[in-house]
Amino acid sequence: MKVKMISVTFALLGIVCVAGISLNAKGFSINLSTPEQLNIRQTPQPSATQIPETAETIMVSTPSAEIAINPQLTPGDIIKDLPLDLLCMTGYTKTVRDVSKTTKKNVYELYDISYPPPEGEYVIDHLIPLELGGSNSIKNLWPQRAASLDGSKEKDKAEHILHDMVCQGTMQLPDAQYIISHDYDAWYERNIVD
Repeated sequence: MKVKMISVTFALLGIVCVAGISLNAKGFSINLSTPEQLNIRQTPQPSATQIPETAETIMVSTPSAEIAINPQLTPGDIIKDLPLDLLCMTGYTKTVRDVSKTTKKNVYELYDISYPPPEGEYVIDHLIPLELGGSNSIKNLWPQRAASLDGSKEKDKAEHILHDMVCQGTMQLPDAQYIISHDYDAWYERNIVD
């Protein structure tokens, strides 16, 4: 099923807002943005350690869908000044993947999920993947429903393609980090053909 996007501009309590409604097989989400939020830089600065917040996200979904990533709890975090030759080295992610049990427990607590969660129900995922310079910081982690892992194949595929583009020099790393943390669904639909 293709993602359908509808944008609506309206005034709420005298404040002009833009609502983007995305509908897909997993449910739908509503993104509310003020004009100031829409005028964000298209790419974060390479030295940034945190991806800027853009909008509140409310996810209404079926039970098997992913839980919504709360931008206040998981804004994203990157490794500052990461050399591209290191990022593009085969096996790089194995050298940096290090999320402790304590950190995982803290992520579950932030999202009001009891710890340990029922076996096989959740996995801890990186918002900005390690292969795109994401960090192991709690600011970059969220609980992903294991039942939705089949649906995460698109995100994984997008991560790999963006990594290849960065390493081939056809995309800047901050652009790839922004896409994967803010708009990978739409980017995938526009750019990836199965």
